Amino acid sequence: MGKFIEFIHHPEKIRQWITPSKFISYNVQKALSLNLFEIDRKFWIEKGIDKGYYYPYITDPFSLLTGKFLFKLLSRTFKENQDLRNENY
Repeated sequence: MGKFIEFIHHPEKIRQWITPSKFISYNVQKALSLNLFEIDRKFWIEKGIDKGYYYPYITDPFSLLTGKFLFKLLSRTFKENQDLRNENY
């Protein structure tokens, strides 16, 4: 029970196992926030969570690569669509 209480008070000090679905969800949310919504982008950059996961984590290499690939793919797609929209207006 001691580790649980410590995690509640200081989540940044304990490494957590992150499941593939959580890591993928984080990267999708990150891509949306950093590429579509200005207010979200400012918040993520201000809090420093644009550089990594919310707290120290452990995950398998496949989840890590899948999440990063998905973030890059979505970011590129959002930027291309934004560029096309700007050209048309």
